[in-house]
Amino acid sequence: MNIYPSTKVKPYVYMGIHKVTGEIYIGYRERNIILNKLSHIDLFEYKTSSKVVRPIFEQMIWTILAEFENGNDAYDFEQQLIYENWDNSLLLNRFCHYGKARFKKSGTQSEATRKKKSIALKNKPWSNRRRVAQTEEVSAKKSKAMTNKKLKSYIRLKGQGKGIPKSAEANKKNSDSHLGVLQAKITCPYCQKIGGNIMRRYHFENCKLK
Repeated sequence: MNIYPSTKVKPYVYMGIHKVTGEIYIGYRERNIILNKLSHIDLFEYKTSSKVVRPIFEQMIWTILAEFENGNDAYDFEQQLIYENWDNSLLLNRFCHYGKARFKKSGTQSEATRKKKSIALKNKPWSNRRRVAQTEEVSAKKSKAMTNKKLKSYIRLKGQGKGIPKSAEANKKNSDSHLGVLQAKITCPYCQKIGGNIMRRYHFENCKLK
């Protein structure tokens, strides 16, 4: 391990190189200040936050690249190094926030992983805000259910002496046909109030003075 003892607790940037594959990982750490641990001690207890690197931590050669007076400087240096090595196929880092840029490396998935995801998403109507395509059988069942619902509604309304509810288009057409036509004035025989057709709702047989 190319680790040299530190003499003061500071935020640090580190790098690991896999002994066999040559893959590299770059990271930074500032929580060691809160824990009051020197970088060369903290790193081997921390073992990075990467789920990919942590299991193979002991298989890598680790180096403390630099120490800084504050965490922001350490973070900036880490991101700059990741950005400079972003096109390196051996880089294990998947994220880079250098400047205003944000990138994500798409890892390759095994055939077994893809099959597991396919099975898990098969019966879900929504996945990552995208609707999974429904089979023809499910669509047919939904269509039949909606038809039965409309038919039951029609029968119920017929039993109440009502007709089929008008569609929005029919309502608009009916409204347009009465546009600009003045309503005849009618007078309630009980309270003598004068108004339009709306009077029949609250007056005449429904008048409070009846």
